[in-house]
Amino acid sequence: MQTVSVEIPVEWLKPLELRRDTLREVILLGLSQLRIREALEFYERGLISLARAAEIGGLTREEMVRYARAYGMEPKWDQEMMAEELA
Repeated sequence: MQTVSVEIPVEWLKPLELRRDTLREVILLGLSQLRIREALEFYERGLISLARAAEIGGLTREEMVRYARAYGMEPKWDQEMMAEELA
């Protein structure tokens, strides 16, 4: 596996009192959020479907709908999505 080294100013970590093991978790969480946000940007521009955005973001469609709403987007509903919601 290839690795990447990142320099993080100590001042950023002091208020959080992060240990080395939790730092990895913080980075993974940030990468996950970035992936979700980028998928939503593609969706908002009409480049991909909501289902594809959810797949890219590693979420279910329902979870992606919640994230879209949290970012101020109103998902575009198609007949299939409406049927699933009503089932």
